[in-house]
Order: sequence, then C-alpha cells, then structure tokens
Amino acid sequence: MDIFQRCLENDSTSGAHIGFDLAPVVTDGWAPTVPQMQGEKIDEDILFEKASIDESFFDLSLYVRKQLLHRYPFLDIRPELEKLSVEERLRRLDTPLPPPPLSIQQELIKKSWTLLGAWWPDQNRAASSQQASQDSEGTEAFSDLSWSDVAHAIAAERMIAVRKHIFDQLGYTTSAGVANNKALAKLCSSYRKPCSQTVLLPRYVLDFLAPLPFRKIRFLGGKLGSEIADVWGQSTVGELWSVPMEEMQQRFGTNGRWLHDLFRGIDLSEVSRRSANRSMMSSKNFQPPLSTQTKGLQWLSIMASELSTRLQEEREEFPLSYPRFLVLRYVLARNAGVRSQQTPFGFVRNEDLAKEIYAKAEKLWNQNIGQRMDHSVGHDRVGVCVLSLAFAGLERQSRDQKQLHAFFSAPKRKREGDDNGTAKIPMIQRSNVSPPNETSRLPSPPEPPTHPTISYTIAFDPDTQTNMAQWVCPKCDHVVSVPQFEDPDDEAPGNARPSYERLLDQLRVEHEHWHMAVDLAADW
Repeated sequence: MDIFQRCLENDSTSGAHIGFDLAPVVTDGWAPTVPQMQGEKIDEDILFEKASIDESFFDLSLYVRKQLLHRYPFLDIRPELEKLSVEERLRRLDTPLPPPPLSIQQELIKKSWTLLGAWWPDQNRAASSQQASQDSEGTEAFSDLSWSDVAHAIAAERMIAVRKHIFDQLGYTTSAGVANNKALAKLCSSYRKPCSQTVLLPRYVLDFLAPLPFRKIRFLGGKLGSEIADVWGQSTVGELWSVPMEEMQQRFGTNGRWLHDLFRGIDLSEVSRRSANRSMMSSKNFQPPLSTQTKGLQWLSIMASELSTRLQEEREEFPLSYPRFLVLRYVLARNAGVRSQQTPFGFVRNEDLAKEIYAKAEKLWNQNIGQRMDHSVGHDRVGVCVLSLAFAGLERQSRDQKQLHAFFSAPKRKREGDDNGTAKIPMIQRSNVSPPNETSRLPSPPEPPTHPTISYTIAFDPDTQTNMAQWVCPKCDHVVSVPQFEDPDDEAPGNARPSYERLLDQLRVEHEHWHMAVDLAADW
C-alpha cells in the first residue's frame, strides 16, 4: 500500500472529489462493510512489513482464513479432524473444498467487484472504470466463482477499512493493491493513484501483465532492467514470454529462473516482520545518472528527511535510540564499485535531527563527489547512478543498560561527608546558587533551588564519540545515562540547566519511583 502525503480537509473535500466513496452502497450486490480498527494497532492476524517510508506490505492470509471460517462455518472441519488418525487427517485435508454456495455467487456480481476495486481485462479498452461499472453486465455473476476469489474479496474489504482509517485519522489519501503475492500487489498499488485500490484476481494475472512495461516491475527499473532491454530488445512483459527459461538462466545465472517466474506473475518472497535493525538506509537509483551538484544536494535533503522520520518513529518505542555513524554510499557511472564514506553521529534531538543529518551528509558529499563534479566537463563528467544515505550502528539504549566502560572504571573513592565508610563515585554537584553580591565579599547562604539537584558524572564513550551524562543510584548502583547534546532552547531565558540534565532528572525520578513501588510491595 502506498501512502501519499496528500492531506485533505474532511469538511472541504468530499469522497466524490477524491475518487473514494467513503460510504459505498450497492442495493443489489455485496456492499463491503467497513470495520473500525481498534486504536492504531494492526490486527494480530495481519503480518505487516514496512517497505519504505510511504509503502507497506500486509499479509492477510491468516486474517482471511479466519474470516472464511467465521462467515461460512461449514468450511470448519477442525472438530472432525480431532476424531481422525494422522493418516486420515492428511487425506481429509487434501480433499477439495466444496464450491461456493449460490448465495455468494449472487452477491459477488460485477458491480460489487468494481466497488471493491477489481481489475477487468476489458478496462484496457473501456473509456473509464466508471463506464465499465455501468455497462449492461453490471449484474452478471461469475459462473465459476472460486474460494480464492472470495478470499480476494475479503482482503479488499479489509483494505477499504485500513484506507478509510488512515483518511479519517490523518487526512491522507492512499492507494492499495490486493493480489496473491508481493510483486503483483506492488504493481496494483500503483495502478490507481492517488486514492483507490486495485484487486487482481488470479484468473486475470496474465491479462494484466501482458501489455505492462516490464521495467515497472519491482527490482527491474534500474541496471537489471536496462540489461534485459539490451539483450532481448523487448519492452513489455508479454513480449518476454517468448524467451525460454534456459536462455534466461544462461544469461543471468540463478536469477534467470526468478525472472522467468516473475514475468508470469509468480513471486515466492514472503511478507516478514522486520527485526530490530542495526541500520537505516534511504537509497535512490538514477537513470540517466545524476550529474549536477544541485540535484544531488536536493536528493540528500530528501533522504535526510526520510532518515529523520524513521529514527523518530524508532524513538517512539526506544526514546534514547541514536546511530553511531552516518554513511554516504554512491556508485559512479562507468564504475562498477560501490564507494562509501562515514562520519560519527551521536544523539540529536528530534527537532534538529533532519537539519543535522543534512549538514553532515552535505559535508560528506562535498568531500567526495561535489569537488569531482565541479571539475568534470564533457565526456569525463561525473555521474552518480546510485546514491544512498544510511545510519549504521543503531543503538537502542534502555534504562537498565550499562556502558561497557562502567565495568572497567577506577575504584570508587570515598565522597566528602560520607560517614558510613562506603565508597561512592565522585559526582559533580549542580545547583542553582545565587552569585555573590558585588558590594560585599561576605558569604551568603545559597537560595533554595527551584528544581531537584542532580549528582552526575560525565564519561566519554569511545564507541559513539559522545560524552555521556550519568547518574548512579545510591541504593542499587544502577547507572542511568544520557548522551550530552546541545539544544538551542538552552539559551532561552529561564532554562538554567541543559536539556540533557533535565532528561536525566526525569529518568532518575522514574528510577526512584520504581524503588518506592518495590518497597511498598514488600511492606504490603
């Protein structure tokens, strides 16, 4: 599903104007329901994979299967399977399903399919999808309706709910594609932009692919697509069907079979939840190559904004996340090698994140590519085919985590005023003390602080190249640490303490409250 940053006002823009019927009704067909999503969480039965900043894949297989059993209980044979042996269960599971009841065929007429976003072979010749939905065949039903078709209809119904939820909550229009694999879903998602969806039934896959330019397929828009066009001189998917698989394998090795299947709508890649990434990357392929300094910096600005957004989303779950390095990678025209350059990167506030990323990326660009572009002319002009900006060494620091150097610190010294004989880590005391009177040198008692005083140490982390402000709990020796960062708001009147101190104070209070809760639980 593609999400476009097209914010629409609900009171000024109706569904008719944006091509999205927010309350579809079909009097003589199957009108899809629009279940409300609970909160902002994805259903546990739906597998979710974020492909990019504005694109995601949903695996609705488990959700659709449960819906089929719920809506059509006669398909549920689980009680019967419990009474059978292992061999009998296998034979029973291999038994073909009964055909869909006549009532379902009467509900899923062509008008209902059109409302769900179904693609028809005759749409290539029709003036518009609206004309196709109003023709004489609008009440026609499939004579050979399959359960796979019903599954696609249920998935399309769910995607209407997802898109409506995004529009209601954020005001953004979205496009979606519903198909039986990721490659086809990606193609369908871009078929009706910016605010609609396309459902591709298995029976129409080859009809859909035949006139399609093959370079629109995922992963075939760059160098691999150019090589395919140079070898066979074809431009559409249907024209490449005449190339045998053996010839593709001979030319592209192990990728030959993958290409042969992909041109026939077969994609075996799975939707998988992303594990905790140690890196984040924004990349762009350029065809023709990027050859101007201005365009390069514009793309770096876009990539910096994308990385900033993704890191801020990561911080919603891990507030102290930060990358150790910012990496610039690029591939020059007429050069097969990938070149990279990196610079240290520490903790930066969300408000200044995009600006800081771009500043460091611009410096890397000027040191590596910018100078060569300025001095290249004519045939020797430098062109960039691939450009990427990435975070490396992403740290997800939790509150109960200790830095490595804490285990190798010097022996603790006794702190002044400590009479119990226990060793304490030397702390830097920070407090609001009023300045001495200019007319009198007599000491005056300090004014009472308006905020709690934090005792902390400053330690340098060689891995992140960042100073870490630390507080050690006197009860359990737990270490709470926060990267030392600069905040422009610290210069504002009334901010007597840096932002990292205030953040460290909040974490300290939370830890002290935890001790209080443990003590109360023990007394209870």
